Amino acid sequence: MEAKIIAVADTVEAINSFRPYRQALGMSVAIDEIKEGAGNIYDRNIVNICVDLIENENFLFS
Repeated sequence: MEAKIIAVADTVEAINSFRPYRQALGMSVAIDEIKEGAGNIYDRNIVNICVDLIENENFLFS
């Protein structure tokens, strides 16, 4: 279970962070990516919880 949570969190963080080869793509791109992979790449329940936290709890990376 922990690895599934980390997989979703790592994806969101990677997409939402600056990289030397590209700018941060933003939270909306990250959400779209994990939603697209829900049920295949990522655990659907974990994706739903993550999206809920981001959209409804005003979650911000610091």
